[in-house]
Amino acid sequence: RLNAVGASHPLQATSSIAVRGKYSTFMQGRQFLGNVQFDAGEGQEEHKDWIIFSEFNQPDVLPISNYIQLDDIQGGEITGVVPFLGGIVVFMTRGVFFLSVPQSDPTQWSLAQREKTFGCTAPNSIISWNDSIIFANNDHIYLLNSGMTATPLTESIKDEYQKAFTSSCNIAIDSKGGRLLAMFGGNVEDSTQENNDNTIWNLDLTALAANKTEWSYSLVGTASIDDIIKDNLLNIYINQKFGDIGAGTGNTYIWPYDNGSGTEEAAISIK
Repeated sequence: RLNAVGASHPLQATSSIAVRGKYSTFMQGRQFLGNVQFDAGEGQEEHKDWIIFSEFNQPDVLPISNYIQLDDIQGGEITGVVPFLGGIVVFMTRGVFFLSVPQSDPTQWSLAQREKTFGCTAPNSIISWNDSIIFANNDHIYLLNSGMTATPLTESIKDEYQKAFTSSCNIAIDSKGGRLLAMFGGNVEDSTQENNDNTIWNLDLTALAANKTEWSYSLVGTASIDDIIKDNLLNIYINQKFGDIGAGTGNTYIWPYDNGSGTEEAAISIK
């Protein structure tokens, strides 16, 4: 369902409203927020299936009348918004939508659901690559192509992937190494290496461009991986925590990731 620009809203009479979104992107002079929350000073109002868009060339001006509600009959919430093919792909936990964005007249925007049976349940897995978007859920890591068709990339390692997957699944593109790096989530109670929470899986991007999926994996350090990070120079780093951070007896380490291993000697300790 696409609600018309200027439609009434229960908070429209409120003089000052703070609008926040879990996910955001900027396209054609407008900011788009997904999975939004309003704070009108008298309490908060959440709309996990809404998109709010800004005024043209005013990304911080977000009228609450500029909203689009996504009808997901399964009751999912938005987990990501990504510019794609002149529009925006909106990921929900149980669906994938495409928002068409005519720049000349925002009231003519249209919304279409492309996937109705599955969506994205791991927000940190969403990443653009070439003319596609990669994302993950509990079934597979998928590649969404320019025809808005999602193809599973983890069919050959399905058992390992599904056993290790959690919503903290994290994906990064290592442009220098020509590979996709993925931390599936991990299971600290599983003794097999491919399911550990300090395992990084590698997908060869040259092979993927030729429609082949070639996976390998490696262990990094001895602690669970929190993030795979890429800096402005396209270098890849691993963020790991050792000990009990909450109790003040542990450290967070960030170190370069190179050819299947963390360079522990170059680690930076962050208390």
